[in-house]
Amino acid sequence: MHFHLIYSSDSLFVVIVACSRALVTLTVWINSTMGERLTINMITPNAEEWTRKIQVIDKSRPKDNKEKTKKYQLMTLQDEEENQVQTIMFNADITHFEDLFDPFHTYLVSVAQVKESSYLYANPLNKFIWIIDRSTIVEPIEKATPPEDPLPRQRG
Repeated sequence: MHFHLIYSSDSLFVVIVACSRALVTLTVWINSTMGERLTINMITPNAEEWTRKIQVIDKSRPKDNKEKTKKYQLMTLQDEEENQVQTIMFNADITHFEDLFDPFHTYLVSVAQVKESSYLYANPLNKFIWIIDRSTIVEPIEKATPPEDPLPRQRG
């Protein structure tokens, strides 16, 4: 059995384990540094290490910007207190997360970029917008350690 560390940060290790005929990717979260649990309304551009349990309320199809120079995709996320935030992904990040963020599913999201909304892409739900990119940590609630309960499904 051989181990190869392919990524490391303060809150995450990703290791490839080679054993006989299989390669296994092992992701290890270090929960103590994953980030403080904040409500959506407490998360500002000044928040550094944070995590929030959210549910995807709405997810648009990818669209071109006005200049047709990049693609973007909008989502509306909601937390346990029913606070909502608009998020945006651009270009390759859309395909990077295409298997995640299913409508009405629950996720733990950590350290997305938080910016003041510029109203360029939509009318925001609050003062800030989250930019989801490859540095954002997204974990389906079913795979969370320690186990987490999903948020109740919201419709309409």
